[in-house]
Amino acid sequence: MKGMDLIEALEDIREDWIEDAMPTGRRRPPNWLKHLSLAACLILMIGFSATLLMRFGAEPQQKAAAPDAASAMPLPASQEEQEQEEQTEEELFYAQFYQLDRQSMEDYITQHPETLKHGWQGIDINAAGLEDGGTELYTGQGDQVLALDARNGILLIRVYLEEDGHSSRGVLAICKNTSALRLCGASSLPDTGETVGEICEENGGLLAMTGSTFLDDGTSNGGQISGLAVCNGVEMGSRLGGYGDKRLELREDDRMYIVDSADDLNPATRDACEFSPALIVDGENVAGNSTWNSPNPRAVLGQSAKLETMMVVVEGRLLDSPGCGVEDIADKLEEYGCVQALNLDGGTSAIMYYKGKNVTRCSNTELPNGRNMPTAWVYGEKAE
Repeated sequence: MKGMDLIEALEDIREDWIEDAMPTGRRRPPNWLKHLSLAACLILMIGFSATLLMRFGAEPQQKAAAPDAASAMPLPASQEEQEQEEQTEEELFYAQFYQLDRQSMEDYITQHPETLKHGWQGIDINAAGLEDGGTELYTGQGDQVLALDARNGILLIRVYLEEDGHSSRGVLAICKNTSALRLCGASSLPDTGETVGEICEENGGLLAMTGSTFLDDGTSNGGQISGLAVCNGVEMGSRLGGYGDKRLELREDDRMYIVDSADDLNPATRDACEFSPALIVDGENVAGNSTWNSPNPRAVLGQSAKLETMMVVVEGRLLDSPGCGVEDIADKLEEYGCVQALNLDGGTSAIMYYKGKNVTRCSNTELPNGRNMPTAWVYGEKAE
């Protein structure tokens, strides 16, 4: 019998029945009546408690289940964590491109917020073409930035070099991953050479400059290598071996070494070319000892202490850019931390090519793409 039914049944007991059952006089009531009263009270208490439990007891259990379900849900990353991650990417960017003036970069992003569309490592700015005016970015040395490709570690900088009161312009390329640098030969060797841009495109590169010098037989076809060249371990040509002739060896450890041309080739050499003079050797600027200091178009390849590749091409023999001597280039390279540098074939051979365009002018206006060359230094890989 349920608690409420029992209560209703007890309420139906008539009082006269209870009075008739009670004995007369002052005798002590029988024990069975006392026990009956206690049992009725106990039943009332049990019934009342059961009613309360049925009405209110289930609700706390239902509410207790909610926290368990909520605790199983993953918590979203907080805004603070997201900001820390973004800050980490930003700091990695500035650590990689430490040459940048940070304030100019921040101002540029404010003016061009689309720059960060693909994140800090996706930054790709290119205003290096001959018809372009460069960017509003600058290096810590105050030089204008022409292009910046964070993913491929490329920074192109406009440089001006003073010679005898005249200013000549050029491009300094700083490449962060020397393992992506190689000397590539023209596909038409030994019959003829190709322009630096053609060699770059054939080898899927992003950036390229003058490579080996060549024997000029009057046809200027660039097919005959002068000096020893090594392309991915394959030797071509023969050592120059003359006084002052040097060889730049790029070895398997991604370091550049400048040695005498007459020396035996180091077996760890991956790529190499020869010319003269050496400008910086093991951190020492030796360009002042050279006689190559008349104004001319110049091409120089070097490396920083951080193993960054450094390419420099200076325009020359033009009305607005007569050219410079090798000492001027060595001084500029030292400003950017260069510790190894070799002068390469200049004149009409000096040219730089970046992402489908020449970024320096050839001294011969009839050869806008430069002369045919046997080899070119190529950096980077085009995305498929």
